[in-house]
Amino acid sequence: MKSHRFPRHQRGQALIFLVLGIVGLVSVTGLAIDGGAAFSDRRHAQNAADNAALAAALAMVNEEDLYAAAYDLAASNGYDNDGVTNKVEVHNPPTSGPYAGDEEYVQVIITSYVDTSLGKVVGWEEIVNRVEAVARGKPTTKVEMFDGHAVVSLAQHECKAFFFNGSASLTIYNSGIFVNSDCPSDAFFNRSGSIHSQLTAPYLYAVGGITYRPEQLNVPTISSGVEQYPYPPSWLPDVNELCDASNTMDDLPSDDLSPGIYCLTGDLHISAHTNLTGTGVTIVLLNGGLHWTGRGTVNISAPDSGPTAGLLIYAPLGNTSNITINGHSESSYVGSVLAPSANCKINGTSNNAAINSQLVCYTIEWIGTSDTVIYYVDAENYDAVVPPEISIAQ
Repeated sequence: MKSHRFPRHQRGQALIFLVLGIVGLVSVTGLAIDGGAAFSDRRHAQNAADNAALAAALAMVNEEDLYAAAYDLAASNGYDNDGVTNKVEVHNPPTSGPYAGDEEYVQVIITSYVDTSLGKVVGWEEIVNRVEAVARGKPTTKVEMFDGHAVVSLAQHECKAFFFNGSASLTIYNSGIFVNSDCPSDAFFNRSGSIHSQLTAPYLYAVGGITYRPEQLNVPTISSGVEQYPYPPSWLPDVNELCDASNTMDDLPSDDLSPGIYCLTGDLHISAHTNLTGTGVTIVLLNGGLHWTGRGTVNISAPDSGPTAGLLIYAPLGNTSNITINGHSESSYVGSVLAPSANCKINGTSNNAAINSQLVCYTIEWIGTSDTVIYYVDAENYDAVVPPEISIAQ
């Protein structure tokens, strides 16, 4: 049998194709191996950058060395800023991107150099990964409680969340009314039949509908459809930090109060025989309500410093007992009344009474027969303490 042999030039071509095939196979294999390694490193580097940025943001709000925190965290994840295998950059404020120049943000950039294995066959010496993270570190801040609205009802859905039906006047200076309910018809409701009933304030805002008699509202700005506040508020004072065995009691120890915090387990009654006085006082109603008959005299003011600065009466979240105020012409109180779960009833004070307060309740009823005047002064009222914020922004 006659054998068949390829000519020499054909055997040379086959060898070339074989070599090219091997090179191609090595390249594809290298791409898979080295590409997988690079992808794994990039994911690891991104996690390290995120964690380093968060560590720096936390250090920033704690007034610690944010740069040391970021570098230490990156090093613990394998990126030690040696300049050969990796480089770590920390910037406060960021030097690029949408948060450039904003000192509330920290930018961490990690550049890593991944050596290839099979990629070197085709001249692919290393793969460079560059990842970035930006975190925000917003320190604890104090802000006007509910943006400084003098009277606020917090209920989100109840109709007549602010019920104005008295037979006398309510006048608010320096601020106005905010109704948080989205009841479409009458989040705020006024249908008083008295010709003497009059509400005077710079503005009335409501999330839902506003039903009223135009002749009874002397309010230049009346607006519905405003943005709703979240409920419950996240920044409410912590009762466990305010009350302990030393200041928790059934009733006030006397009518002449020394400065301090008084945590009551029962109702606070202000009767005809009460002459309650005190400066630098915060009264915490743990379970009970406030019942002020109107014949008793009250002259109390909130602290001007410390954790309860500006906070006069506080009924914590979950206390649904009524807060009833029937003022006296010789009475005055200064500081915020904060009762986020309670219904507050204002039965009138007197046009001579000095109420320098911000009134925040779940719902509010003004059904008084005596004129009421509220003067809002931000410096005399409680500021919400907003906790620090640590978050990844980019």
